Amino acid sequence: ALSRINLWLTGAVVIAVWLFAQHRILDSVGAGHLALSLPAEPWSDRRWFFNPFGWQLVFFTGFAFMIGWIPKPPVNKWLIGVAALIVIANIPLSNIGVRAINREWFGLVLDGNPVIDWRVDNRIWITKSDFGLFRYIQFLSLAYLSWVLVGVGGARLIVQGTGTAARIWDRIITILMKIGQQSLAVFVFSMVLARFNGFWLDQWGRDATWHTILVNLVGVGLLVAVAYGVGWIKSQPWRVAR
Repeated sequence: ALSRINLWLTGAVVIAVWLFAQHRILDSVGAGHLALSLPAEPWSDRRWFFNPFGWQLVFFTGFAFMIGWIPKPPVNKWLIGVAALIVIANIPLSNIGVRAINREWFGLVLDGNPVIDWRVDNRIWITKSDFGLFRYIQFLSLAYLSWVLVGVGGARLIVQGTGTAARIWDRIITILMKIGQQSLAVFVFSMVLARFNGFWLDQWGRDATWHTILVNLVGVGLLVAVAYGVGWIKSQPWRVAR
C-alpha cells in the first residue's frame, strides 16, 4: 500500500521497523522499551528467536530487487572482489570459526579466544535474533556473488544438452527453483521439522553416521514436498478457467 504513495516512504518504513527491532542498539541509547518483538509464549518474557521485525528487512530487500524497485547492481571485478572479501573474512568470525578454535585447531583454548572476544564485543551488529547490520551486509555480499555466478535470469543454469547428465541437472535445478520460490513456507516448516528430526535422532542414536544421513535425507524430501505442495495450492487448481 505504501508503494502506491512513494517508494522512498516504503523503504523508510521498512528500515525504521528493522531499526526498532534492534534491541541492543535501542538499549545503548536508553530506548530499549521501544524495541519491537513478539513473545515466544504468553507465560514468559522470552522473545521469538528470529525477530520478524528485524528479519523482514531481508525479505523486503529480495522483493524490491525482484519487482525492480532496486536496480540490479553492475557486474565488475571490484564489486565481486569486495563481496568475496566480506564473505571469506566472515568465515573465521562465524559460528564455524568459534567451533574450530574451541577444538584447538589453531592451538588456542577457550580463555582468550579472539573469535569469541570479537563476537561478544560486536554482538550488537551480528545478532541473529534481530538480524544485525553485519548479517545484512553478509547476506547482500553472498546474494551478489550467487547472482553473478548463475547469470542474469539464471542464464548459466539453463541446460544446453540432451543427454542423461543434462536431464538430471535440469531436474535438480527445477527442484531447487521450486524450493526458492516457496522459501518462506519451506523455512517455517523446517523450523518445526528440525525439532522432530532432532527428537528422532535422540531416540534412535547419533553414533551411526547412516542414522544422520537417513534423517537428513528424509528431511530434504519433506522440504521438497512442502515446496511443491505450497506451489500447487498457490496455483489454485480448483478455480474454474473462464
